[in-house]
Amino acid sequence: MKKIAVTGATSMIGIALIEECVKKNIEVLAIVRKKTKNINRLPVSKNIHILECDLEDLCNMQVNNKGYDVFYHLAWTNTRKGDRDDPQKQLENIKYTVDAVELAYRMGCTKFIGAGSQAEYGIHGEKSTKPSSILQPIDAYGISKMAAGKLGLLEAKKKKMSFIWVRIFSVYGKYENPNSMIQVTLQKLLKNENCDFSTGTQMWDYLYSSDAGRAFLKLGDSETKNNYYCLGRGNAKPLKEYIYEMQNILHSNSKLNFGIIQDNPINRNGMCADITTLTQDTGWVPEVDFIQGIKWEVERLRRKMK
Repeated sequence: MKKIAVTGATSMIGIALIEECVKKNIEVLAIVRKKTKNINRLPVSKNIHILECDLEDLCNMQVNNKGYDVFYHLAWTNTRKGDRDDPQKQLENIKYTVDAVELAYRMGCTKFIGAGSQAEYGIHGEKSTKPSSILQPIDAYGISKMAAGKLGLLEAKKKKMSFIWVRIFSVYGKYENPNSMIQVTLQKLLKNENCDFSTGTQMWDYLYSSDAGRAFLKLGDSETKNNYYCLGRGNAKPLKEYIYEMQNILHSNSKLNFGIIQDNPINRNGMCADITTLTQDTGWVPEVDFIQGIKWEVERLRRKMK
């Protein structure tokens, strides 16, 4: 793999993937939203080329250079909490995914890799979620992710391209949403502020962003054909144990109040990704444990607070 194209290039996983490409001397076309404020996130490298193009314009994007190997579609619009259950807004993403497959074909790519979600599985009682586990999404976001993954595969088959759909579980790290549980909790712990949570009994599977970037790179660089994968660390424990670990790392005096916030019915059982096929097909294994990842995040937050 020598040349790739990436939508959602300035996202947490997009940056993690591109940073891995820089290490491997892989040429990257970073497709970003017009006038994005996150352009400075991209590493400085002669191998990174930036192209501004909104998702609705992918279908009309002019292709000046072909010969790309893999197209990564990581972009997804309307991801804010209030928009995730809006059918009309999420419906747009299905079209954009199919448009991205067609664009990948015009760019000469032989493989398309898209970003799915654990939300495609909805609520179930399995201890470990496999790629083959039943899909029963219950919100518009999960339903749209599922539809995009299935229709994208059909379009890729028409173009005789390999299609990979990666169902991402809980990834944290650099450029994570600042409103995520981990980021909000770390900021409060640093200030010794009290923290309110749900019961924290649901099983959870956290993966550090750099490990996610390596996984996506491995999938592009491996002899993988049409397939679906689950991406997580591959082991889970109750959410409150992660929270206690964060408190211990910071030696924080914050009071942890569990059971104050109502459990989200979608997340009540929690989830653990079965990464067996991903490891078998690519050789990828996660390298960063939760404690190390949190230490890096704390260092980053402390630099911002100075």
